[in-house]
Amino acid sequence: MKKNNQLRLKDIAQDSGVSIATVSRFMNGVKVTDDTARSIDLVLQKRGFSRLNNAKIELCTASSPSIVGMIVPDIRHNYISTIVAGAMESARNNNQVILLASSDSSGLIERGHLSIFSRIHIDGLIYIPVASWAGSVPDEIALFDGIPVVVAARRNVLKNRPHVYVDNITAGYLATKYLLNLGHRKIAFIAGTWENPFDLCNMRELVQDESKIGGFASLDRFKGYLRALEEFSIPYEPELATICPWSFEGGKNAIADLIGKVPVIDGVVTTSDTMASGVVDTLKSHGFSIPNNISVMGWDNSELARFTDPQLTSVEQPSKKMGMSASDLIHRMRHHEVVENIVYSVNIVPRGSTALKK
Repeated sequence: MKKNNQLRLKDIAQDSGVSIATVSRFMNGVKVTDDTARSIDLVLQKRGFSRLNNAKIELCTASSPSIVGMIVPDIRHNYISTIVAGAMESARNNNQVILLASSDSSGLIERGHLSIFSRIHIDGLIYIPVASWAGSVPDEIALFDGIPVVVAARRNVLKNRPHVYVDNITAGYLATKYLLNLGHRKIAFIAGTWENPFDLCNMRELVQDESKIGGFASLDRFKGYLRALEEFSIPYEPELATICPWSFEGGKNAIADLIGKVPVIDGVVTTSDTMASGVVDTLKSHGFSIPNNISVMGWDNSELARFTDPQLTSVEQPSKKMGMSASDLIHRMRHHEVVENIVYSVNIVPRGSTALKK
């Protein structure tokens, strides 16, 4: 072992028989097992150090980067990838290294990622779960007790953990109201899902139960859609609502099904620009003029919104800021600060896919 004034985390880990990450967590005040704490303390005492007096330890936790795991449903989704980009940008300022895992829209794969991250002793976790009912989370999340965890892009998922998310209920209300103010009255709603855990017949009932929703952004947006219809005294028509995957093909198939059942649709609220571009493609192939016959609302204000013909009016949400805030919260929690939920609002970006009803 090196001399006292050059003691390294690597040396402490080797002499105490634990990993460097475990030593780092111990030095930061994160709970470890009693046996582990005694082993590390014994090594420190022999070298004339303590956890409270470690300024001379080379690579001490004040200068070593913290390892933050980040689990997302699908990195291919523009909304998700933008959140990741924000988290990584902020991580550089917070002396963090992010380990990214994508669950490919599968709850089973997500559970595997949680298990792996728990074994490699990460210093924090940014968690965007595959959509699930509020309170219905994998058992593996319990492995992160004592470790900072931030839930992003969801609300009401984990008790006593900070969440960073968009107010999707208000966002759905604003998107629908935008079309209503243009004179549209037969407005369809297409909800994106990862695994289709609910069906159309009970969507309205589901959003009335606050104890269940929060893990599904689309259901929150649907609740806002219902609120806008009610404000304009327009009765809800179940046949105007449908669900589909977050994809171009999902949007194409969903709108094809809708216009087959309700040919008088004059507006569509989607929940992603990718879905909206599929909606536009199918409507045009069926002879509809956008926006002369039907107005289409996208979501995310991604680059795709500007490449679609016509360009998509879209709901702009601060995805990058959410990722940055998630990293910042992990940093603050590791420094024992009290943190709270962060809730963002949205803007509507008008473009050529919407217009006054003729």
